[in-house]
Amino acid sequence: MCDIGIKCKRQELTYHMAVAVKCINRNTEERMGKMTGNKDIKKGSKERNGKAKGGKKVWGRSTLKSVHGKDIKRLESIVSNLSGQIKGVVRQWQGKMDGMTEGLSGKIDGMMGKFEILMELKQLGDVKEWKGEWEKVRNQLNDLEGAVKKLMQAEGEKAELTNKLNKQTETISDIGQKLEEVKKELSTKGKELSDKESELDRTETALHNAERKLEEYSGRFGGWEELTEPYRDLMEKMYRCPSLQEIIVKYALGEDLQSVGTMENMLKFIGVVGVGGSFAQEVYNVMRSYKKINAQYLTEEERGFIAELNGYCRRVLPAEFDVLDIPETGKFDSAAMQDMEKPTAPYRNMAGVYVPGLRGDAKSFKQRAIVHGTKG
Repeated sequence: MCDIGIKCKRQELTYHMAVAVKCINRNTEERMGKMTGNKDIKKGSKERNGKAKGGKKVWGRSTLKSVHGKDIKRLESIVSNLSGQIKGVVRQWQGKMDGMTEGLSGKIDGMMGKFEILMELKQLGDVKEWKGEWEKVRNQLNDLEGAVKKLMQAEGEKAELTNKLNKQTETISDIGQKLEEVKKELSTKGKELSDKESELDRTETALHNAERKLEEYSGRFGGWEELTEPYRDLMEKMYRCPSLQEIIVKYALGEDLQSVGTMENMLKFIGVVGVGGSFAQEVYNVMRSYKKINAQYLTEEERGFIAELNGYCRRVLPAEFDVLDIPETGKFDSAAMQDMEKPTAPYRNMAGVYVPGLRGDAKSFKQRAIVHGTKG
């Protein structure tokens, strides 16, 4: 129903309600005049009755005689309450009338028809049927109010669903944004992977070239393994001695035992060892510096390296003595050894060896062995 139609129906409803109230007030005045003997009231009632003769029938004294005073009061109360309810419903849901369906409009039309019937029943004086019709109208109003409440509830549910939909839309938007970020990250990772693959291809090419050159060198340097075997054994034993790591770092001979087999490191080590004499001096100096900080007797690894170096020097120099001499535990010999803490102090015995002595020849020492001297 359009706004103009609703407005017209509302005005028509208000008009019929005003007529109903006016008629009840007029009948009440007549009743009061009869009961109190007030002539003015009676006169006013007669004048109004006289004016009404030409029109529709209205209640007169003959009708009021058949209606008890209690019924009149109840009827007035019903009409008054119903009028207040109708006006309250109209005011309360006035803003919602635009959204009412054609079904609700039909109910309002039906209610107006009921009011017309009520006016006719009122004129006929059938109070009981009038009251019954009022009850029906009241029930219809209650149904109407319930329908409006359901409509409002539906609107509330719709708003809640809209809110949930908006939140889900925001969530989907966030997921889409994260998906774009993941796509960008995957694109970046893909580029990095492509770069890594290119680098791997270059590395494989370089490795292939290196293998090819190694084959060429192997053909040129036949018997490389046999020629370098003494150096390889000496180099391996040196890697196992923590006290000799300074030499490995100094000459960049590699970081672990895997470096022993490379041709580059092996050539470096051969150049460092030389004929053996100067290398033995360097081993003595490095080991002495290490033992001053880590006072530990010669380990099995260190003894194995010293024995290997002495054997190398006997073959290469050639020498008939051990270049690095490890004295036997027992009597303290001040010509061949010195105490770690007190190098010049005399001792009777020696409890252990920290650093071997360095011989210049079979009868003399360039550097005395560093030991742990004891008095007893």
